[in-house]
Amino acid sequence: MITGAVVIFIMEGMKLEKYEYIEKELIILSDETEDMVRKEEEQFYPVYKNSIAMGVAVCIISIVPMIIAGALTSEEIVYIWCVAFFLMMIAVGVFFMVRSGIVYGGYQKLLCEGDYTSEKRRENKRNENLNKVYWSLVTVIYLGISFYTGEWGRTWIIWPCAGILFGAVSAVRAMIAGKK
Repeated sequence: MITGAVVIFIMEGMKLEKYEYIEKELIILSDETEDMVRKEEEQFYPVYKNSIAMGVAVCIISIVPMIIAGALTSEEIVYIWCVAFFLMMIAVGVFFMVRSGIVYGGYQKLLCEGDYTSEKRRENKRNENLNKVYWSLVTVIYLGISFYTGEWGRTWIIWPCAGILFGAVSAVRAMIAGKK
C-alpha cells in the first residue's frame, strides 16, 4: 500500500509542478476574476469549516471503541479490530481536513491572503535555502544516529523535536533579517 501511495504522490506531484509558481510568485488577478474567486471562497468557507470540525471530531471519537474494549474484554482479536477501526477513522478524519484545506489554500494563494500575502511569499523565498540545509542536516543526523544505535523505535523522536526547533530557528532568522 505504501508503494502504491508513493507512486500516486509522485505522479500527482509531477502534474502540479507547472503550477508551483502560484505558491511562490505574486498573483495579479483581474477585478472580475478576483470577484469570482472571492465569491467561490465565501461559498466554500462553510464547507471548509465543517470539514475541519468533522475531521477533528472523527479523530477524537476514533479511540472510543478501544476504550470500551479495554473496559469490557481482554480478547486480543477485539483489540486488533479496534486498532484497525481506529486507523481507518483517523484516515477518514485526516482526509476531510486535508482535502478541504487544499481547496481553501488554493483560494488563499490566488487571492494572496493568509500565508500567501506578498510579505509571506518574500519571507518564504528568503527561507528556502535555510529549509533545505536544515532538513537535510536533520535527516543526516537521524539516519546517522539510527544506523549507529539501531534504535529505530526511539530515534523517531528527532523529527518532532526538529520540527519545534525549526520554529525557533526560523524566528531567529527573521529577527536577524529584521535588524539588517
